[in-house]
Amino acid sequence: TKAARSSDGTAGGVAIGAGSTGYLGGARIDLTAVDNGEAIDAYGVLAEDGGHIALANRARVDFGAGNTFSSAAAAAIGANSLITADDFTITSNQTGVKATRGGQVRLGTGTVDVLHRPGTLAPEALMSHGAGSRITASGTQITLHDEGIAATVSYGAELYLDKGAALFATNNGVGIGSVVDLSQDQTTVLPRKIVLNNAQVKATAGVIIQGDTTFEMTAPRRGHVVATEPVHDPRQLPCRLETGGVSLQARVPDRR
Repeated sequence: TKAARSSDGTAGGVAIGAGSTGYLGGARIDLTAVDNGEAIDAYGVLAEDGGHIALANRARVDFGAGNTFSSAAAAAIGANSLITADDFTITSNQTGVKATRGGQVRLGTGTVDVLHRPGTLAPEALMSHGAGSRITASGTQITLHDEGIAATVSYGAELYLDKGAALFATNNGVGIGSVVDLSQDQTTVLPRKIVLNNAQVKATAGVIIQGDTTFEMTAPRRGHVVATEPVHDPRQLPCRLETGGVSLQARVPDRR
């Protein structure tokens, strides 16, 4: 699908309203032509007001929306709106994946690559914004190829990086930023939640947390303990075993 230029809104794949679904198995959505800084609310794929979009089977979304704050390569907007993606590729020079106003995005095996184009707003690879909004990534590789924040969590939203997900900010960027914000009455800070479960974050600043934020990080599970003699020279571990980590204990060395 290749969308035509539009000044009042453009989307490649759309599901709007409860019961609306779109299965984009093997689809190629190219919105790089919307690259003039004039498009408003442009999306590569959009699930809104209860709609559901599924990307699968090497589906690809290439997005170049210009200088538009609301735009994203993939966006779930509104309660019960859902985007699922597995075996997919998303590239963007604006926000990569966005969940807002209670929408949810579930990413599986695939990649999200965001590259800032000079003269446009600084992009985010992931944006989870608003109470009830959630982005979950499991086994996904997410990369922001420029300065900025790779993933933001704000206004009561949630972000889960799970089961081997990897988040990279390659150029002096921040991995995850929890943004201080107020509810509509401008008096109450809405709590946010960030969960890292066996996930990887690589950035100049990995996670920046401000305000009322729940942060949970689960390390890989500990395996069996193998008893050894004091090691003086390198040697192999017993067959069929791998090291998942090395822990050190403060104690008097054995005198053997």
